[in-house]
Amino acid sequence: MEKTFKVQIKKVFPDHFEDTEDMVVNESPLFIFLNNTKVGTVFRMPGEDTALSYGFLFSNFLIKPSEIKTFNLKENETYFTTDRIFKNIEPIVIYSSCFDEKGSNAINPIESSLTIGREEVDKAKEAFKDVNTVFSETGSTHYAALFEGGHLLYFYEDVGRHNAVMKVIGKMILDSKIGDDKFLLLSGRVSSEIVRIAVISRIPMIISKGAPTSLSIALAKEYKISIIGFLRGERFNIYTFPERIKL
Repeated sequence: MEKTFKVQIKKVFPDHFEDTEDMVVNESPLFIFLNNTKVGTVFRMPGEDTALSYGFLFSNFLIKPSEIKTFNLKENETYFTTDRIFKNIEPIVIYSSCFDEKGSNAINPIESSLTIGREEVDKAKEAFKDVNTVFSETGSTHYAALFEGGHLLYFYEDVGRHNAVMKVIGKMILDSKIGDDKFLLLSGRVSSEIVRIAVISRIPMIISKGAPTSLSIALAKEYKISIIGFLRGERFNIYTFPERIKL
């Protein structure tokens, strides 16, 4: 399934208008099944559905990667099987909230020794400026990228911020690269849902071109996640745990 498609538009100028074509991002549902029971629907940009599905299951506490027995990918559908027995499971709605409903209060704060310098922040934001992205065609996607040791590991786009992040997390799981020595780089607002996924995935730092919300800052303080926001040129704001950034 294509990530973008053409539509007919009317482009208006100060003194005239033109009938022309424009590229828009394709948003369609992905249905995720566990033991033949639908456990979630994610409206996403098609592509990287395997990573997105793994990230969805992991970040919503449905199943551990080691418990997955089989996996099957179809168009707009992914199927997982496990030996675990689930009763009265209800499809999950992607939400932006704290941890109360998912039983993750037992998760410990992230005790990470990760530190980065200003030069690493600059290097990160320049790492994919020449990448041919869907955003460059349509202007309507978010991105999430994962860095380790100053090097870009993964870069994904989607119509939703959390979808892009879940693709990154899913790929990290598939490659067995979970660890507290990495940081996320995001294109948009840092919501509490993004921080929630970072906590579960043990990622101690989030850097974004956008700003965090009050709840995301509170969660970051509780679980020891550094948040850098409003990344603009050589300027940025540090909202939590500034000791991890060497200025």
